[in-house]
Amino acid sequence: MDISKNELIITDGKRIMIYNIENAELINSYTSKYNIDNIKYIEGYRIAFIRNNIIYADKDK
Repeated sequence: MDISKNELIITDGKRIMIYNIENAELINSYTSKYNIDNIKYIEGYRIAFIRNNIIYADKDK
């Protein structure tokens, strides 16, 4: 779980979901074929996620 720019980003291990904190609306959702251990906003609209102790960064939203 991470909070940045009034957005909450969470994962259930397979999906990454981004919610607007002010109105609780789902902004975006990504699905992974791999298990996601942890997630973190890194800069701007980029997200880093960890799986199997390796850090990956996604492309811009």
